[in-house]
Amino acid sequence: MSGEHRQSGEPVRLYADEINGWNLAFAAILGGRQRGPHAAGGGGGETILVRNDTEVNQERFAVLGINGPIFTPTENFAAFCNHIVFSGVAPTRPTHYGKFVISQIPLAVGAIGPAMLSGMTQVRIDVDEGKSGYFFATIVTEETGFLESSEHNIAGTMILWKEGGLGEQWAIVRMSNLPYPVYL
Repeated sequence: MSGEHRQSGEPVRLYADEINGWNLAFAAILGGRQRGPHAAGGGGGETILVRNDTEVNQERFAVLGINGPIFTPTENFAAFCNHIVFSGVAPTRPTHYGKFVISQIPLAVGAIGPAMLSGMTQVRIDVDEGKSGYFFATIVTEETGFLESSEHNIAGTMILWKEGGLGEQWAIVRMSNLPYPVYL
């Protein structure tokens, strides 16, 4: 049915995969509108759809490890070809270095929504004594509420700004698909 034009009042046969895909796309668009014009960190970036596969509801700006697509070619080839939606889990080291996202809306258990893959976004960062001057942030095993400051860019995330002091604080980070430095 995709791409075909119909006349008003003409009967249409819809398939579940098409309806589900439209629902996913609509939810992502609606979620973006609810966040306002400066959503996704205000600097744009690449967001993907992620399903909260943790055991608890996640707040906006939660840190989720990417645990593979929810549609695989062997289980549902049509959905795999038409919809990229990843399973989001509590991150672990080193499995999710460079393979995590920051949710852009609150996500109930099993809910699907947009998450920042690369670009700028807000997130909480835990800063320990002696780490306040660090420029990077990395995941904490089994922690979805914050990242932690890091001396090295092992997770592909640079701190652009953070509140002062120690402990958990708000920050703006730039997420990248490539860790720094890149060795060729």
